[in-house]
Amino acid sequence: MATTSIKNFGENVVFTPKNFYSPGNVGELLDILERHRNEKVRAIGSRHSWSPIAQSSEIIISLEKLDGVKVEYDEQGAVATIGGGCQIKRLIAELAKLDLAMPALGLISEQTIAGATSTATHGSGRHCLSHYLTALHIAHYDPLTSSPTVSVIRDPDLLRAAKCAVGCMGIIVAVELRPRTAFRIEEFLRFYTTLAEVVEKEADYPLQQFYYLPWLDRYLGQHRRETDRPRSWLAPLYRWYWYLVIDVGLHLAIKAIVQGLKSRRLPKVFFRSIAPFTVARRWKVIDHSQEMLIMEHELFRHLEIELFVRRSELGEAMEITRQLLLWADSSVPLPPQTERILDRHGLRTIAEKAAGRYTHHYPVCVRRILPDNLLISMTGGGNEDYYAISFITYDLPDQRDGFFRFAELLSMVMFHRFNARCHWGKYTPYHHPQIAANYPELQEFQQRCRQFDPDGHFQNAWVKSRIFGSSGSVNQ
Repeated sequence: MATTSIKNFGENVVFTPKNFYSPGNVGELLDILERHRNEKVRAIGSRHSWSPIAQSSEIIISLEKLDGVKVEYDEQGAVATIGGGCQIKRLIAELAKLDLAMPALGLISEQTIAGATSTATHGSGRHCLSHYLTALHIAHYDPLTSSPTVSVIRDPDLLRAAKCAVGCMGIIVAVELRPRTAFRIEEFLRFYTTLAEVVEKEADYPLQQFYYLPWLDRYLGQHRRETDRPRSWLAPLYRWYWYLVIDVGLHLAIKAIVQGLKSRRLPKVFFRSIAPFTVARRWKVIDHSQEMLIMEHELFRHLEIELFVRRSELGEAMEITRQLLLWADSSVPLPPQTERILDRHGLRTIAEKAAGRYTHHYPVCVRRILPDNLLISMTGGGNEDYYAISFITYDLPDQRDGFFRFAELLSMVMFHRFNARCHWGKYTPYHHPQIAANYPELQEFQQRCRQFDPDGHFQNAWVKSRIFGSSGSVNQ
């Protein structure tokens, strides 16, 4: 059926497909693919992505009605088969009824399971969500007959590509994974003056995430670990504190400063003088994992870029982050080693365009993710842990030029210094040369995609140009 424009959560991607469908079952989905066998097809999830990963001017398919959750048991325990359109929050609720939980969770629960796994969504301290999939049910065109079909992928070699395939192998009808027994998390907050101090706490709190507060120049550790101890009787009060003070209050203050007052000075004053008093330090609370690990970042519209570096690179990466935040804010001179990166890789013009154009107004979030063996996940390859460094802006869509300039400079410096990777589902300035250098197994991934989709039915222009390196472009 014909559609109007589709807009993503961050309002930085807007497009109008020729046809939009929401099939009620797999049969209807296959019928749609049959009718459009000569056109490009992309699936869309909850639209909580800042990259044009789902953008298409031809056929868009929403799997929102394919959201079933079925749990069975075998000799190894529970196995969940989850419809591709099932939102994480619904999956969490269905598993909780059976005293089960997800093995890993990201910050938000609005995403669909297909969208979250296609882009290797992650939390902190464990593998990305895609790592835990045991099978995928994918609708595509049979390479021999060209007829629409559904293939169930269980082969380990194929799964290395399919678990994080950014939609390039077909439409994810369902995924299978093994949930675990429900568990609880202990959490508390504490400030630190150095990165080394907060990273050292990982030995005792392996699920922690932490934040760098630029204008306070301190770190805030959100320490987390699994525990067998019972839920704290003050846990409901802690949840209300977190929701009202952090999820709502802090963000409303930031929005008022950035969007209402449009001030570049007040974010510094706020984080130096006010924000520290919103943190309930050293209050140890134990609660259910889904309550502790999920935040409400979808309440207010924003834009995000997230860069991945290895553990051995984290210290230098955070120092470069500090330098470039100061440079973007007020052209504070960069140290010689960073200047050499700019000159060696032709980044001087990008740096000059970013100088003094943007004042960052949100804590820089850092999360540790265990490495996996997926072909193009951001944490695929090697035996070192990865750290995701996240930068969020609450600037209005028509006022983001400064952030885009900063993001381009930051990502290119990080790429040339560390071969840093960008999150597939978030804003990325990278093009094919950077992506090809990021992923040494990209050629094998492309071969697996051609095996399932030899005619490129499920690729859009962004995928073709950025990942496959062929002609096509999508404006960001």
